[in-house]
Amino acid sequence: MHGCASLDGKVVVVADRGGLSYDPSAPPAEAWAPVSPVLDMGWKGRAAVVEGILYSYDYLGQVKGYDPYTDSWSTVEGLEGELPKFLCGATLADVGGLLYLVWEGKWKGKLKGKMEMRSMVVIEWASIQITRVQEGRLRGKVVSRDTVLFPDMPRGSTITHCIALEL
Repeated sequence: MHGCASLDGKVVVVADRGGLSYDPSAPPAEAWAPVSPVLDMGWKGRAAVVEGILYSYDYLGQVKGYDPYTDSWSTVEGLEGELPKFLCGATLADVGGLLYLVWEGKWKGKLKGKMEMRSMVVIEWASIQITRVQEGRLRGKVVSRDTVLFPDMPRGSTITHCIALEL
């Protein structure tokens, strides 16, 4: 399983194909069921739910939102050219109603001293405000973006997943 989220009172999980849904309010024999074929075919990688919509980020640099009530995916408009394209490594989280996209970046600057590039982890992130517009379409706007350098990370450190916690 490479994607997991809480959506519409259920836990939904996906692999490459054949996602499952767990309904904790259902009788045990009926709690696990296949997800909708539309959800299954459209979900790429990690996801986060913001205001009842499940968002997924694909390797083409597109954010897509799945509405469980209409059983449909919509590409989030307005983000063209705002986000990088890569095969893997992005993760998503809901932070205060904003969709946060977090990924490993590449350091393009110069380092002073004897620090080796291989021991540095570069984390980039963008916070995206998404609104529903006419006919169920979704429109996004990157409201902030930043890069953080972690120079003293052990070799081989990498992002595998991120979640948002309210403290």
